[in-house]
Amino acid sequence: MKVRWQRVLAWQLIDLVLLAGLVAGLYWLLFAHATVPGTPAPVGHGWPRIWEIFWHNLLVMLVNLVLFVISPLLIIWNWMGQALALGLNVRLVGWSATWQALWPHGIFEIPAIFLFQYLSVKMLRVLVKTRSWLMVGRFVRVNWVWYLVSVGLLAVAAVIEGW
Repeated sequence: MKVRWQRVLAWQLIDLVLLAGLVAGLYWLLFAHATVPGTPAPVGHGWPRIWEIFWHNLLVMLVNLVLFVISPLLIIWNWMGQALALGLNVRLVGWSATWQALWPHGIFEIPAIFLFQYLSVKMLRVLVKTRSWLMVGRFVRVNWVWYLVSVGLLAVAAVIEGW
């Protein structure tokens, strides 16, 4: 029941392909020919913004873990929202500015998201396979370090994004 790196990496590759497809498809479908007036509103920086980003991402993680029985739906919902946000950002400021804003914190945040999504799907798999809530609890206890890794990655990403 212990999480294996190979499966986490495979999950991340699948998620990356799906995200890229969603972003490209939704961008073309919704934003490629749209006109967007004005410029994006400026976003604050510093500790208040860091805490806001961290708590939002932590809440998303907790929802995925607590509601793991519907984790496939939550994952689809999350990536659809991410794809829409990325598509709109590309439309507003262009590919280059979007990439420059995304990559510094994204190299930490995206693996954290993949990791907690993988853990929530794995929890669902354990529940379906064993039909035991106790086994789900055991899975969480055995793999507690992965949950902490995900929280740590989210914290680093929040500091980079919010500063």
